[in-house]
Amino acid sequence: MISDYIWYEYTDFTNFEVININSSNLSVSKVQLDNFYNHIDKVQISIDKFNTQINWVNMWDLNEARERLLNENVLYLLLKNESPIGHVWYKEGFLFNAFVSNERLDGESQWFIEQTMQDRNNSGYETITLYTEYWNHRANSFWKKLKYNIINKSELRL
Repeated sequence: MISDYIWYEYTDFTNFEVININSSNLSVSKVQLDNFYNHIDKVQISIDKFNTQINWVNMWDLNEARERLLNENVLYLLLKNESPIGHVWYKEGFLFNAFVSNERLDGESQWFIEQTMQDRNNSGYETITLYTEYWNHRANSFWKKLKYNIINKSELRL
């Protein structure tokens, strides 16, 4: 099976600014191995929402989350009124999974991603890279809106 992917990169942090929305009921929690068990209930809720809304049964679970964190991945949770409605996984400067549930309002997804990008940049990463499927027009529009640049289009054999 061949899948087409579009690779994106963000490098222009000189003019970077998080959009201004009413974020009084939003917060971002950074989950790393050392604080994983402090966030375990919220991680489980985010896993359940992801697996349900993506329609993939048990695509990932707490064991996989712990394994990722053991491999120095970082998980960010988007909390709305202290309840998780999204997550983003990073490995250094590579964003490899982003999800915000249907409970969000306009602007919250962008605000969340920009918050995590800012933290990655503050952690020393000057570039953020990701890929998305060619057919996923909604995601491709989203990354372009956030001023990510297309750096490559490629086929991956699965």
